Amino acid sequence: MLRVGGELMRIVLVMLLCLALAVAACGQQTAPADRYDNQNDNAVPADLPPPPPPPTSVVRNATPAPAGDTHVLDNPLDFGGEPGATVGGFKDISCDAAERRLSFTIVNTGDQRWQLDQDVGFPPPVDLVSGKVFVNNYEVNRRQASQFKDGVKLFGPNEKFSENCGGVEVLAPGEEASCTIYPVPLKSADAGVNRIWLDVPGDIEYVSFTCS
Repeated sequence: MLRVGGELMRIVLVMLLCLALAVAACGQQTAPADRYDNQNDNAVPADLPPPPPPPTSVVRNATPAPAGDTHVLDNPLDFGGEPGATVGGFKDISCDAAERRLSFTIVNTGDQRWQLDQDVGFPPPVDLVSGKVFVNNYEVNRRQASQFKDGVKLFGPNEKFSENCGGVEVLAPGEEASCTIYPVPLKSADAGVNRIWLDVPGDIEYVSFTCS
C-alpha cells in the first residue's frame, strides 16, 4: 500500500514539474512580444528612409529703383520732350555714339559756387565746393590722373575739364557752362541707357539719356 502511494506521489510530482517547465517556456516566448507592444508602439523600422528635409523658402530680390528722378530721352537733342529744360543740373544734352562725343550744359541749381576742375584749396572757402561730373560711372573731371579705355585717353580734347567748357572754371548759383567732351564711353540706343550726374553738396539727381 505504501509502495503504491509513493509511486503515485512520484508521478504527480513529475507531472507538476513538467507543467511548471511548460509554463516557464511559454512565458519566455511571449515576453519579448509583450515588451515590444507595451514599450515600442511608436518605433520606426530601421529600413525606412529618413523623412525629407523641410522646404527652403526662395526670396527673389526686386530690381532696385534708379536713384533720383531719371529721364529717358528718345531723342537726345530734345531733352525729355522740352528743349532747354533743366533736370538734375543739366540741359541741352546731345551725343554721337559713333564718334563718342557728348555735349551738355551744366546749370548751377545750388546755393554755392561750383569749381568744375575741383581745384579747391584747403581750408576751402565757405561758398566754394568741388563739382564732380560722372558719365556712366566714370569721373569725367577727375584731377588725379588721366583715364584710358582700350588704350584711348578719355574725356578730352583738352587736359583741363574747364577748357572743354569754354574756359569756365567756377559756376556761381544760377550760372551755366556748355561743355563738349570726347572720346566718352557711350552706349548706343540699342545697347542701353547712358547716365550723367553731378556730385556736389545738395540733392543732384541722375539724368538718363539714349544716344544715337
